[in-house]
Amino acid sequence: MLNLLPSQKIKELRLNLLTQVIIRAAIAVIFIFLILVLLLLVIRFFLNINLDEAEKDLKNLQSRPEIKQLGDLENKITELNKNLVFLNGAYQKQTGFSSLLEKITQATPAGIRLNSISCEESGKVDIRGYAQTRDALLNFKETIEKTPYVSELSFPTSNLTQPTDITFYFNFKLVKHEL
Repeated sequence: MLNLLPSQKIKELRLNLLTQVIIRAAIAVIFIFLILVLLLLVIRFFLNINLDEAEKDLKNLQSRPEIKQLGDLENKITELNKNLVFLNGAYQKQTGFSSLLEKITQATPAGIRLNSISCEESGKVDIRGYAQTRDALLNFKETIEKTPYVSELSFPTSNLTQPTDITFYFNFKLVKHEL
């Protein structure tokens, strides 16, 4: 094929052809974009309709008496669970003071009268009482020292100044895990 057009004219024709191709491609892209936007709008419209229907169904279900009763039961169960967690925490924190009192009274020999036993949450136990004789008091002290739940026994020497009719006091640290 023979081309008799001048090179300037050929360049213009190619430029026109390229411009037409670019314009057609841009129009095609814009057209596809508009179709996609329209498609998304239609999908959004149908989703809104389905959402409205689902909300109506949910309201209808929630208005049923059975569902209301289930909601009330769930609330009661939640409250009971909170109470159980609280009680479990309190149970875990408790110290066996009743067990301690039982063991101390069993270890108390004749001739010893306990006036007070105070127990702190830190595990410190103070005991005050009356002993008829020094021997009875020393026997009681030895018995308490030998028990596995006692540590750091503090027994003042002032408890031993009188041979009879002794008002005594001492304290010790309670070993909780051994009670």
